[in-house]
Amino acid sequence: MKYIALLLTLISGIAAADAQVTVITRATEAYGNFKFRGVRLLNVNEVRVAEKEENVFVFSKAAKGIQPDTMYLQRYSKEKGVWVVKADTMLTHTGIIMNWDARKGFFDGDGDGSVDAYFIYSLTDAGQQQQSVHLLFSKGAAFYTISAAASDGYRQSRYSENFDRLPPAIKKTLTEVWERLDKE
Repeated sequence: MKYIALLLTLISGIAAADAQVTVITRATEAYGNFKFRGVRLLNVNEVRVAEKEENVFVFSKAAKGIQPDTMYLQRYSKEKGVWVVKADTMLTHTGIIMNWDARKGFFDGDGDGSVDAYFIYSLTDAGQQQQSVHLLFSKGAAFYTISAAASDGYRQSRYSENFDRLPPAIKKTLTEVWERLDKE
């Protein structure tokens, strides 16, 4: 009986490991062959679901001092051995866009074998006084957002028009992350 329990535990562990999202960290120089839109490479996140999907998320910015401040997020996916841009978005702001690199998450929220990723950024004025905080979510070729403004003490959350189309499990996860986030 003890061996059966051990075998079941081992099989469960293997199955769970196979379904996990893996994040790989490399020096940004390793991504020199990616044609990112900005001039300055901010950060890169390489994320995969074992034997199902490989992604590279690239944050870059326009040249320093250019107004409005412009930040790009591009999602590259490996298709037939070649990296292709699967999703691409551009954020602009008359002040400064601050990427909160330590505030991000990767998961497979609906079990479809595709990486779901969220990133946090804020918009500040020229004096770096924070004006708003945003959660940018990437699923497949689409982006979704949740945001809150300093003007109302971050009490009212605003959702992108397409947010309701997300699967309930993903909406629940993102809402929990958003509610726990220290926005100030």
